[in-house]
Amino acid sequence: MTADEVDFNRDIRPILSDRCFLCHGPDEGSNDSGLRLDSFSEATAELPSGEGNAFVPGDPEASIALQRILSDDESLVMPPSDTNLEVSEAEKQLLRAWVEQGAEYKTHWAFEPLPAVVPLPKVTDTDWSSSPMDAFILAKLEKESLKPSVEAERWRWLRRVTFDLTGLPPTRDEIKAFKHDQSEVAYETVVGRLLQSKHFGEHMAVAWLDAARYADSYGYQSDRMNTQWPYRDWVIRAFNENLPYDQFLTWQLAGDLLPTPTRDQRLATAFNRLHRLSNEGGSVFEESRIENVADRVHTFGTAVLGLTLECSRCHDHKYDPITQRDYYSLSAFFNSIDENGLYITTQNVPSPTMLLPTPDQEAALATARRQLKEAENAYALAVKDAKLRLQAWQDASPSTETIIPDLRLSLDFDTPYKNSKEDSEKETYYPSPDGKDQVDPWPLIEVQECEIPRLFTSAGVTSAGVTSTGATSAGARKAILLDGDRGILAVGIERFDRWTPFSVVITLRETKRISHRAAIAHHTAGSDVGYCGWDLTIAGGHVASRLYRIWPGNAIGVRTTEPIPEDEWHQLAATYDGSSKASGLRLFLDGKPLATEIVRDQTLLKRANEKSTGGGGEFVLGQRYRGRGFAGGLIDDLRIYTRDLSDSELHHLATGAPLERTQSYFDSAIDEKCRAAAKALQVAREAVVLVEETMDEIPIMKELDQPRPTHLLARGQYDAPTSDETLVLRDTFGNIRPAFPDDIPRDRLGLAQWVTRPDHPLTARVAVNRLWANFFGDGLVRTPENFGLQGDSPTHPKLLDWLSRDFIEHD
Repeated sequence: MTADEVDFNRDIRPILSDRCFLCHGPDEGSNDSGLRLDSFSEATAELPSGEGNAFVPGDPEASIALQRILSDDESLVMPPSDTNLEVSEAEKQLLRAWVEQGAEYKTHWAFEPLPAVVPLPKVTDTDWSSSPMDAFILAKLEKESLKPSVEAERWRWLRRVTFDLTGLPPTRDEIKAFKHDQSEVAYETVVGRLLQSKHFGEHMAVAWLDAARYADSYGYQSDRMNTQWPYRDWVIRAFNENLPYDQFLTWQLAGDLLPTPTRDQRLATAFNRLHRLSNEGGSVFEESRIENVADRVHTFGTAVLGLTLECSRCHDHKYDPITQRDYYSLSAFFNSIDENGLYITTQNVPSPTMLLPTPDQEAALATARRQLKEAENAYALAVKDAKLRLQAWQDASPSTETIIPDLRLSLDFDTPYKNSKEDSEKETYYPSPDGKDQVDPWPLIEVQECEIPRLFTSAGVTSAGVTSTGATSAGARKAILLDGDRGILAVGIERFDRWTPFSVVITLRETKRISHRAAIAHHTAGSDVGYCGWDLTIAGGHVASRLYRIWPGNAIGVRTTEPIPEDEWHQLAATYDGSSKASGLRLFLDGKPLATEIVRDQTLLKRANEKSTGGGGEFVLGQRYRGRGFAGGLIDDLRIYTRDLSDSELHHLATGAPLERTQSYFDSAIDEKCRAAAKALQVAREAVVLVEETMDEIPIMKELDQPRPTHLLARGQYDAPTSDETLVLRDTFGNIRPAFPDDIPRDRLGLAQWVTRPDHPLTARVAVNRLWANFFGDGLVRTPENFGLQGDSPTHPKLLDWLSRDFIEHD
């Protein structure tokens, strides 16, 4: 081996990276000696010990690191014997020759800029090549004094090209057609036909889908089927339509951020949502969400850049020039969608999502929306006309008459119940059609006497025009004391959903402040990993009313801006108008509207409660399955109405004061034309939702209005302490060029523009290497997911660069 034959990238860097960088590489956390061998300036500087230099260019004898590598003394040899790493004799000679040559360092081949022009090698037999790529093959053959193989037989060629382009053998008819086509363009005709075949896209998509970690199920635990197959079909279409690779990447990374994105551009972003997901009880939302973000970063690294980034999640990369801060700066691009990181069932698609209607479904939805608009107009007209009818009703109706219709359920825990059976779950209330309600109380629930103020003891309001008796006298009454694990179950209550107006009125007392979110009441489906439907919760005294299919990205919700007073009796009311808007959710305390803030106001997709049709459900008070209940709470009574009660009605229920006969009360409770129009509006709203239910749905990317802050996480832990010092901004790698430009947006669209720049050293190389492997089994780089220092060097670097440049220059 002579000195002029040694190449740093080919011969030396693999040795240093594999045997030395673990302790003397870019990760300062594992570098106890202070010596770094990954850069020329550090490796040739004086050692921290002062005994000399690791490498002295041109002087192997004075190079301390080289002498330690060559040593036979077990106490001195590097790498140390306890690492089980060894440098072979051939490698030792390469290192000596490299130092004699001058110990030159070069940028890692994959990080070197892609040449603007890659000249073709010179060959002697200029007539043999049929394409520029052939020149690289012939040059190597001539160097080895070999001749090209003879041209393949027509039948063998047909079989090869058909398998290569479609993954299938030629059919009998295709063989016959090729046999009879003796024209000069017979070969081109076959290739053109294969490129137009739908099977071309199917075959070519396989390698990308593997890199994108596509699967038809969620992977963890019960491993239920997912709904991500439309993304697979999009990838196939993209290959069949010859979508340019820069657009192919841009749509997947940031199609939702393009101006007026098309359905396919938004669909392509499912690339970022192909996670393994768990529905295991007890999962922590934030932990799972952070795992999803990490999965996006890792997939972007391997599939697009050919870099393994997992190491730098917990510490600076031990081999590649990627710091832990680089990792989290990159993760910040993928950290701002409204997700919880888990799934409930196949039907409850993790948010954010999009619907994929067929043409027939689109037509049905357009019809349902048109009919909804007509119902909205009819209701508005009925309300307008009701102003004329209000005076006539007031004149004809006694001023003392109070009617609050549409009461669905009334429970008063003042009357002690007798046990008819034991139930180890909840106290169960069964409303019966004949009005003789049946109660099977849970014997262990505690009922205690309480002094309840006059203000909250109004009773006697029924569902069919019965006059209220007003407030009763104050004094000792019975109330249920909740422990958070046990509650009251009302069976047969129609599930609340997007189109169903309702009002829930509860007299309660929070005896001790609950810091976490606790369920006061809910009407939900799902499991302990996630719910869908409606709930009323309290945390830190703040009350929230939410309606959701998947929280938080497919949901509406409001929360009180101020906490309610602690350890006092209150009448709490939650109402909803059926509008599918957060503004339709309202909260009242003691008959007065509470100031609220909107927590979520997403455009709801499909039903909120996955079991909201086909019968009643379970309305639960004070507890939630494997969730946190209203521990320490006292509840005196509960009422549920199938209507959005007016302010005057809620004030009357809370105080017993005379019911103010307002226009809104008349429209909602009394006027038959308004009530009929409201019912028709509810039916029309439901019809829209039921059309949506027939549509396929897929998770996609949808950026939050405000980017979520991203922190560097100690050891990659989701709950690692964070501070202003650990806050990172969106950026790419500090030590790999090109840098992220200042003139493009720092979002996923900007990231796509950065990665598809013509001068990017990695993107085109990684892409053509994957394509090469499609046809030849191995890529020119045999570690397609790792172009870093621990990956293989290209077997034919100039061919790889020529292919990459050709790929860029020809769209």
